[in-house]
This record gives sequence, C-alpha cells and structure tokens, in this order.
Amino acid sequence: MLFQSWALQRLDALREPVAYDDFESFAYSQDLPLGMGTAVGQDSCFLKSDPPCTHSDTAHSNETGPQDSHHHAVIGVASGIILVLIWRFRGPRRSVLEGLFQCEICKEPAAVVHYVPKGMTHPLVERVRGGAARLAISGFSGNMAETVTANGGEVRQAIAFSDAEGLWRVNPLWAPFYCHECRKSYCKDHWTLREVLANDGWYERTEGRCPDGHSRILDD
Repeated sequence: MLFQSWALQRLDALREPVAYDDFESFAYSQDLPLGMGTAVGQDSCFLKSDPPCTHSDTAHSNETGPQDSHHHAVIGVASGIILVLIWRFRGPRRSVLEGLFQCEICKEPAAVVHYVPKGMTHPLVERVRGGAARLAISGFSGNMAETVTANGGEVRQAIAFSDAEGLWRVNPLWAPFYCHECRKSYCKDHWTLREVLANDGWYERTEGRCPDGHSRILDD
C-alpha cells in the first residue's frame, strides 16, 4: 500500500469524472457471487470488451463533486481489503496440505505429513478442544498426530514444498525421517533404530542412526 501511495503521487491526475462501477467475482464457485464496487474513470474503457465500452455505459457517474469521488474511492479500497482478507483467512488455510518426503536411497516415501487446519478433520487426527490445527505424520513409524499451536505459517510452507529442513527447524520430532547433519531424508528401513527403556522398563524414546552414521532422537 505504501508503494501504491508513492506511485499515485507521481502520476498525472486524471481529468475525467469519477464513476462508481460494480465488478462481479466469485468466491469458491459461481454459487457465491461477490460484488466489489470500484471507483473508476467515467470515460475510461474496459480492458476486455467487444465492442469497446466505457464505464459510463454501466456505472453510476459522480455529479456531486470531489467529496463524493473520495467517498467512492474509499468504498473501492475497503472492498479490495475485504476481498484480500476473505482469501487469506478462508482460502489456502482451509485446505488440508500434504507433503511427501522421499527416501534419499531407495526413492520410496520416507513419510507423508498432513497439515489439518483447525476445525477440519482427517482420518489420522481428531479435532482438539480449542480448535487448534493438527499435524499427521504417517509412513515412517506408525501414525503420529501432533497439535500445532505456534509457527503455523512455517509448518504449512514446509509441508507445501516438502521442505524437511524447514519442518525440522520448527520441531525436530515432526521430521523423524530427516537427518539434519547430512540434509537428507531416509525411510525407516535405512535408519538403524534403537528403543531406549526407562529403569522401570517403560518406553522412553527411540534413537536412530542414519546411513552416514549420524545419530538423533526420532521419538520422545
């Protein structure tokens, strides 16, 4: 918005009446029309129209002075902001994201990680009280489900781009298939696993050694 303001200050003023035109778009499908009012030049032509058509043929022209022009401009900007907010909070975040991480050696899947936005369900996770997002990790060592309470943007980006390093940086246990030392992912068959038991015999953690000999905790 700062760049737009800077650019507008350097443009020559348009010497034509301001009109208030309405553009129809759609949210998700054509069953949900979304009208967005925009302040435009009354004599300007549509970019795509056959035959060419000016906004004066479809818009309500401004005949009451500059104050009304400012009012129309404010409405147009507000409509644009609302459209962006709808896209940001109701669009990509509402989709279950899937990331496939491939074994460096056999090229088989090392793991599949799903990001499940709050309020949505997935066969591997349950809804949690409070509406938190969930992470489902499968294909490496059974099925794991984790609650995502912070760094949701980083998690979504890592899964969307199958970025094991990015997922590891958020939480190493969310990328148990990944060796940070050699920057590679491996399937379970190529890790040497060792279960560590507490003194009372209960399970404590699983440690692993990658094909290059690097050790790490895979489950805790």
